[in-house]
Amino acid sequence: MKKLVSWKNLAIVLLACIGIGFSVFAAQPSKATSANYQRMIELGFIDEVKSPEELGLEYLRQKPPELTASLVDNIKYTRELAGTQMTDNISYAIPLGTNSPFAAGQLRNDDGGTINAANFEGVGSVTNSAEPEPVTGGDVVEMFTVEERNGGSFDIGSGSRQTLVADASSSFFQARRVAIIDLIVRDKRNGRYYLLPNVRVDSFCRDALNSVRNQTFHRHNAYEVRKLNLRRLRSLRF
Repeated sequence: MKKLVSWKNLAIVLLACIGIGFSVFAAQPSKATSANYQRMIELGFIDEVKSPEELGLEYLRQKPPELTASLVDNIKYTRELAGTQMTDNISYAIPLGTNSPFAAGQLRNDDGGTINAANFEGVGSVTNSAEPEPVTGGDVVEMFTVEERNGGSFDIGSGSRQTLVADASSSFFQARRVAIIDLIVRDKRNGRYYLLPNVRVDSFCRDALNSVRNQTFHRHNAYEVRKLNLRRLRSLRF
């Protein structure tokens, strides 16, 4: 009889532990000081309860980023839009500093380099022979095509300028090469032209993608870009 009572008491204790444990996992972090947590501490099952924020794990509450497949689908859709809205040999101005629907950092090597340039628009770039070249509809579509093919990153071709970027530990052991351009920009407030050097292609591509989706790009005079004296252009830093 005593043995039966002992097993019965043990079963009650186990059920109580299971019930408390379920309550702890089901509870929201905001209830960390509730009676259930306190009872677990008193029973010696745990020492203390902390929220993800207290542990420096705030990212656990954040919505996970979209999968690359979804990003590629969006790039593809935008490329198709650009093909119908832009003409290959026509020059365009691309508003900079945009963050929607494509946000800074979504493209693999986008460091947000143009995000503070909202008063400017990209109208051209400097060629390998140091000549000013306007941005055409064909350039934009080709840029989107490369991004789509590479899963959201501009391909490093043999003729592309590139820079070596270290990893998070500032070590070049796992460094990657990133395509960059010297962007010719126009101040929308006064119409003056400037040079924005060493811009990551992915950063400019984000602005181009957003300009097509938001229909904010516009035609620009190619002659004005080609006649610029690059030596007289002031360089900007953001």
